[in-house]
Amino acid sequence: SSNAGKFFSQVRISGSHAASLAMVQKGEADVASIDCITYALLQRYRPSALNTTRRLGFTYGAPTPPYVTRCDIDPTIVERMQSALVSAFKDPLLAEDRKRLLLKGIEIQSTDAYRRIVSDFNHGLTT
Repeated sequence: SSNAGKFFSQVRISGSHAASLAMVQKGEADVASIDCITYALLQRYRPSALNTTRRLGFTYGAPTPPYVTRCDIDPTIVERMQSALVSAFKDPLLAEDRKRLLLKGIEIQSTDAYRRIVSDFNHGLTT
């Protein structure tokens, strides 16, 4: 076949989960991978973004969403950023905001926690 053994003829990158859903709605894509937090937030605050779409399945659980910064940031600055995030998750004045964003807690983890996601993503694009 013209797909050289691949199920999909091509992979397109939209730039955002909402844009990927819009591509599915317009018939420009057959499927899109949307993280559960983005899906739930769209369902709650912008349900039209999900119109004419349906969930096909779920992947394994993974830590999400990650907070990221540049690789070359000074480690002391990274520690300060992590401390600020932990403080924000403990701040009672931000409780309602965290609830609206569906954020319940934070864990500082190494990049190893995300290796399976990266491995699966790379495998899916190269095979």
